[in-house]
Amino acid sequence: MRGNYQLRTGANWDRVTKDARFRVWAPFCKHMELEWLLPGEGFDRLRRVTMKLEDKEYWATSLPEVEPGMYYRFRLITDRDGRFRAPDLCSRWQPQGPNGLSVLVDPWAFEWGPLEESWTGPEDIRDVGPICEVHVGTFTELGTFNAIDQGRLESLARTGFRSIQLMPVHCFPGSRNWGYDPSLLFSPTPAYGTPDQLRALVKRAHEAGLYVGLDVVYNHFGPESNFHGWFGPYTADGKTPWGSGLASELGPVRAFLADNAALWINEYHMDYLRLDQSHFVDDRALMAIRDAVHEVLPNGRVIAEDYGRRLRLTQAAETGGIGLDAQWNFQFHHIVMGRLCGEILHGIPHHGDAVAAILDHGVLGWDEPVPVERIKARSSQCGVWVNYIASHDEIGNRGGNELDRLGAERLADRIPASAYKLGVALAILLPGVPMFFMGDEYGETAPFPFFADLRDPLVWPNLERNRPNALAIETFWRAKIQPAAVETDAEKRDILDWFQSLTEIRRRHPSVHRGEYARVRVVRMHEPEARDAVFALELLPPDRGAVGRIWTVFNLSATDFGPCSEAVPPSELHWRLMATGQGGAVDDTPQWNKEQGLPVGPWACMIFESTEG
Repeated sequence: MRGNYQLRTGANWDRVTKDARFRVWAPFCKHMELEWLLPGEGFDRLRRVTMKLEDKEYWATSLPEVEPGMYYRFRLITDRDGRFRAPDLCSRWQPQGPNGLSVLVDPWAFEWGPLEESWTGPEDIRDVGPICEVHVGTFTELGTFNAIDQGRLESLARTGFRSIQLMPVHCFPGSRNWGYDPSLLFSPTPAYGTPDQLRALVKRAHEAGLYVGLDVVYNHFGPESNFHGWFGPYTADGKTPWGSGLASELGPVRAFLADNAALWINEYHMDYLRLDQSHFVDDRALMAIRDAVHEVLPNGRVIAEDYGRRLRLTQAAETGGIGLDAQWNFQFHHIVMGRLCGEILHGIPHHGDAVAAILDHGVLGWDEPVPVERIKARSSQCGVWVNYIASHDEIGNRGGNELDRLGAERLADRIPASAYKLGVALAILLPGVPMFFMGDEYGETAPFPFFADLRDPLVWPNLERNRPNALAIETFWRAKIQPAAVETDAEKRDILDWFQSLTEIRRRHPSVHRGEYARVRVVRMHEPEARDAVFALELLPPDRGAVGRIWTVFNLSATDFGPCSEAVPPSELHWRLMATGQGGAVDDTPQWNKEQGLPVGPWACMIFESTEG
């Protein structure tokens, strides 16, 4: 059950009195008016009321006995005599996009049904994994909230996903965008559908047994239709590589962001938020966002994408941390995928010691010296990583963007299927939250280049120089995924079967779905030629008992090493081979010993479980 949370700014309608109150933080303004129309009226019927200054920096007014659906905007005169008309910065609905009129919304009119009354969100952040990262516009042919129907959601659940994570749906200019060029944060983009259609998508996902996360952008606004600077110092120049960043060090901006976080959890029933590039957001704002989410939904979760390599992000607040629930593990991606692809990604090495560190405690290094023992011992607090083999960034920011060669190749197009399956296994089995970009579960090959529909000609030259053809409609259409290919492509079917077998292992075994690095043991091979390529990983269950352990052997190379003695599971326990990435039948009978060794072929992945003898 969601808590009661009242937004501090924006338009709030009272269902009992039928009054609407409008409030905006606008310290740059010396005069402000509310202009409004009833549905169906023309601009010749435009009404206007002068707003009053409150608390020195806020402008407010109320309208008695109005109904949801009325259109409105603000007319403002700045302290430099600039005269502008602008939408509500906290508008809940912009049916004509960011440059149109705002609409008064009753966020409580949607009928959620009985399931939502008992829906409490994820008890543990690890419950949201595996995550399927979804771009609404390219997930289906129609590219809308409604097009993600019950059948698609139930298919994802059967595949083994526990949640979908929507890429940003903030209102952006034009008809298509990755979502990271937001203009107005509180309204979903009309390119995908209405607020109630987004709510209906969340309801369908919950009915399918899936949690729903939302990617939110709190570090910058897009280059177009950005009205915030007319009202006040919402932004600060030079804070991000994408332009002016949000001035989240200011109290009113922190409240603005916290209210936005609460809105998605409270009014749309999202279960968690993913914070884009959180190292550009003030730590006090991160804590305000965390508190707002928890106030609405105690089990609501916050995941950071943070390139600051900050341990304290996910360290408990009572021990001096920020207290977020998880953070993206870009080091996992750069090291493991770099190894599988034979490339150095972002300057991070993928030699044997680096791989061993990732397997043993999740990361290679921090912004401050942190003993490995501390990470392993406190992994329940500071070791909850989101491990991924690909994300929208890692796909879309790779290569060129020419229409004859878009770049942005999917991983399944770049490496052998056996290597791809090995990467999938590592992401699913290691402690933390596994995440996959839409289609990764079957090896999708449609590219995902950057695309946008920006309308301001002043923006075009820079975009075309850095992202050729990003504005072309063909770029967008070629990014649409093709899940039906599984029915006719044997390799994709094999990858999907492998993915499902791994998610089932994760679901059944606490040593995986409740994995912690404190209960991880990494074994490297004595054979010199295999030492930097072949690793054995033992995962212990929470009770550290002899039954329910997982022993996995990986070969991160195309070399056939033959029998390896250290790859053999510990002889004092009884082991069953559950799955192998090379296909074929599994075998319940142990046939291995140290003298004979365990054959380790190219890109091998073998998963054993300990059972009662």
